[in-house]
Amino acid sequence: SLATKANKKGRLATQNNVLAQSYKKEAYNQHVSYSSSTEKKGSYYFSPVLGFDHFVVATTFLIGLDFKYRHRNGFSFWFNNALDVGVADYSYRNEVREPDGRTHYEIRTRSDLSVGWFIELMPGYTKIMGSHHLGFGAGFQAGGGMGVIELGALALRLEYSYLPEEKKVGFITSMTHGFGGIVSGAYAFSPYRFSLRLGVLLTPSN
Repeated sequence: SLATKANKKGRLATQNNVLAQSYKKEAYNQHVSYSSSTEKKGSYYFSPVLGFDHFVVATTFLIGLDFKYRHRNGFSFWFNNALDVGVADYSYRNEVREPDGRTHYEIRTRSDLSVGWFIELMPGYTKIMGSHHLGFGAGFQAGGGMGVIELGALALRLEYSYLPEEKKVGFITSMTHGFGGIVSGAYAFSPYRFSLRLGVLLTPSN
């Protein structure tokens, strides 16, 4: 009869609705469980990067490895390493002998190979908005080698990364401004350093 068919349809609709609600509840519980497990322990991030440094007295390409720990409250700490290779303007003192036998000295510059290792140590904060991560840090950077020596500088870092939720691989880009003492040769000096990095974001925490 028509009444029987209507009752069957009603029961089927009710069953489907119960199943749908049960699925939503299970998915929500899984999401809460995942979020709680990650928030309890904080997260570690590793980033193989490529980029360049500009020191005013030198421009170098870099290959590096950045490390970051983020606590569940957003507090972050960076430990970054980079090998820089490029060209620097060396300054040196040149002795000039006059025809009358007197001598004086001139400061001259020449361009030559520059190779160095640089590090950054800085605390900061990282805000996570879904798959988007925005971080800011302030701390210390230094390093050097053949060509450029950074005696120590205040480093300010701004980074953006994209990491899909529940995934272990994303990408990252960052820029760092350094204010301090950078020397090349005996006399060339630069008070500023700019770094730009692009790389892959890896995390074993998820």
